[in-house]
Amino acid sequence: MADAVVADGEHVVVELLAQPEFIKVVRVSGTKKERLGKVTFSLQGAIGRPFGAVYEVDRGRLIPKHASGEDTIDALVEEGNLEKGADNRHLRDDRGHQGMSSTQIYDLKQQGAKREHVIKQIVESSKTFKSKTEYSQAKYLARKKRQHLTDVRVLKPTLPTLWRVYSQKAPQKICFMRNDALAMLLLRANVRAGGRFLVMDTCNGLVAAAMAQRVAAVEEPKTLNLLQFLGH
Repeated sequence: MADAVVADGEHVVVELLAQPEFIKVVRVSGTKKERLGKVTFSLQGAIGRPFGAVYEVDRGRLIPKHASGEDTIDALVEEGNLEKGADNRHLRDDRGHQGMSSTQIYDLKQQGAKREHVIKQIVESSKTFKSKTEYSQAKYLARKKRQHLTDVRVLKPTLPTLWRVYSQKAPQKICFMRNDALAMLLLRANVRAGGRFLVMDTCNGLVAAAMAQRVAAVEEPKTLNLLQFLGH
């Protein structure tokens, strides 16, 4: 189905998985560069691929990732490939405990190593990781993911996704409305498919988009563009 894949010129929502606060709506272009946090990339590699797919950013290009066959750092710890710790009361915060230098990490990335492999090497070279508590290990891994992972997800601009973008980036534009409050508003107004309603919206089109989606649920579920109600 054409509406199930990313198309050139259409709007999509892109998010940085390791740093979910970086999320935004963009128009797909094979020539334009997008930026999320410190990660810059082109959406050319996502065109023609399904929504919801995850990509690794490699030298500005989107490289598809496959759920099967690729170990994540969390899985490595759970499976025992990276030893769990128990006690870190005697540890001191010292950069000398890190076995790999920034130059070595940079060289590893330049050689084309996957970011999960880079993090695994950093963890294995740490002199104190095995001595940390599981909680401290989790914090350490989260910090390394934020520093080194560049995984990006391309999402379809559905109402829940757009609400999430606005609530994180500019909640004042939607009057700080929570998703449960929006659902309750539609319920109390008895908004239903095929109905006719009058709406005055001061939430940047969020309420109008939600009502239009519900009213058109039977007649034209594939062609409704919520972004036209949200000022894009």
